[in-house]
Amino acid sequence: MEFLETIAPAIEVISIVVDLIGVALILTGAVKFTLRAAVVEFERLRGIACVYRIRHNRVELGGYILAALEFMIVSDILHTVITREI
Repeated sequence: MEFLETIAPAIEVISIVVDLIGVALILTGAVKFTLRAAVVEFERLRGIACVYRIRHNRVELGGYILAALEFMIVSDILHTVITREI
């Protein structure tokens, strides 16, 4: 028990860093999706078929969201271990 109390601050910092990585992934995916969606929309207005690109962009955004959620789950697990044991 003493060992966990000793390393608790370090694990809390790691938990915050992992959480911030998740937030960064979501923001990165959202910005990329928004920019690509704008380009695709302009191409669609000019009459260029772009259904495949729209679907590809959605799948890529989903990948970013999934990766971010995995990081956030790890962060929550670390935080839960620290708060339950102390």
